[in-house]
Amino acid sequence: PGLKGKYEHATCIYVNDEAVHGIPSATRALRQGDLVKIDFGIVGDSYFTDHCVTVGVGKTTYKDQQLLTVGREAVLNGVKQAVTGNTTGDIGHAIESTARKAKFDTIKHYIGHGIGHQLHEEPEVPAAGRAGSGTVLKEGQVICVEAQVVAGKTAITIDDDGWTVRTKDRKQVVMFEYMVIVRDQEPEILTDTRDWPLIK
Repeated sequence: PGLKGKYEHATCIYVNDEAVHGIPSATRALRQGDLVKIDFGIVGDSYFTDHCVTVGVGKTTYKDQQLLTVGREAVLNGVKQAVTGNTTGDIGHAIESTARKAKFDTIKHYIGHGIGHQLHEEPEVPAAGRAGSGTVLKEGQVICVEAQVVAGKTAITIDDDGWTVRTKDRKQVVMFEYMVIVRDQEPEILTDTRDWPLIK
């Protein structure tokens, strides 16, 4: 089941220029070269999890392979900043600067978040920002570090279904999200898919 009163599915699945909140379909067929985002969570013992990966279907373009690689690298560079005493701005700065160095960008409207007994808790964890700004991270906090990394502009639009968000210029987008525990020396990744292949 999904979130009561909000979203009825257990998983969001979205493709290509769809950036977030895509509704799964029993009739939509995936095609060679599609970029597929799988965003899901589990609720157990009153605790929430949250995670997202993007994979390319079969043969993808060189640019899409770059986007996949940089998108994951950007979020993982953000994850590295999730240590005690750093700030949420340090995370956002690492994500955005990695994306922009490769001539990509990050959508600013959607952000990472704390997580625990609720899916979205404090602090807000942006995918852009100034190093040293934002909330100071504390040992043992559990946060989700995420970003939608785009090949084009960051403007978005929402489909008539009221859920599916896509890039306004219809350019490709990837999303990655890792759930981590803030630690003194090195963050502990709870949803570790760093070794998953980017192309299936």
